[in-house]
Amino acid sequence: MSVPQKYRGGRPIEELISAGYYDPETRAVHIITGTEIHVHSRDWQLEGPLRMLFHVLDPAVAKDPKNLIVYGGTGKAARSWEDFEAIVDSLLTMDSEDTLVIQSGQPVAIWKLSKYTPRVLMSNAMLVPKWLIGRYSGNSRPRD
Repeated sequence: MSVPQKYRGGRPIEELISAGYYDPETRAVHIITGTEIHVHSRDWQLEGPLRMLFHVLDPAVAKDPKNLIVYGGTGKAARSWEDFEAIVDSLLTMDSEDTLVIQSGQPVAIWKLSKYTPRVLMSNAMLVPKWLIGRYSGNSRPRD
């Protein structure tokens, strides 16, 4: 597959584009198969989350892959296509002692911790609905 110019020369995702697993022009994502490891560290603990991300966005699996929706009403794999690519670039370049932190579909940090900590920590849907604001105050019980 031809790699668009903006992905050439250093972007880690370039390898997955040229292998046909991701087409940034059509926003098509396909399941990564085989025994080849794509992450820089050659660590299956990082290859696993990478493959899971690609699996849930494959058109045969995802609810609405063009909009990153993998399940339910609006359950998204990433906040935007740019965030998807940033998550993939992060996973491809991390070391075996790194942990990627993802908040609401957006990569926010990579921490060097240890090989015994999780490779990815995610927190999604941590939004407080407008109708809930003001219902609780301090340590008091909910109002009826």
